[in-house]
Amino acid sequence: MTKNIIPFARAQRSVKEVVEKFYQELDEIEEIVALLRGLTQPTSLIWGEQDRILPPVQGQWMKAHLPRAEFHLLPEVGHAPQEEAPGPVNKIIIDFLRRSLKN
Repeated sequence: MTKNIIPFARAQRSVKEVVEKFYQELDEIEEIVALLRGLTQPTSLIWGEQDRILPPVQGQWMKAHLPRAEFHLLPEVGHAPQEEAPGPVNKIIIDFLRRSLKN
C-alpha cells in the first residue's frame, strides 16, 4: 500500500522542477512576452522569498518582461506577503503609488 506514496521531499522537488520548466518554456512563447513588453504602466511585484506556491523565479521572470516593473523580494515571507509582512508591503505600495502619481 505504501509503495504508491511519493515521498514529500521528492514530490516537492518534482513540482519545483515542473514550474521552473514551465517558466523556461514561457520564454519561447513570443506572443505572451510581446504582450508583457507592451504593457507600459508602472508595475510593482511583491514576492515572498519563501513562497512555495509561486517561487521568486516567477516574479523575476515577470520583471524581466515588464518594461516598467520593479521587483521586491521579502525575506522570511511566504505566499501571502500582505498578511505575513503588512508593514513592509504597505510601505512598498505607498512608495510606489507616490512615485507613480508624480509622473
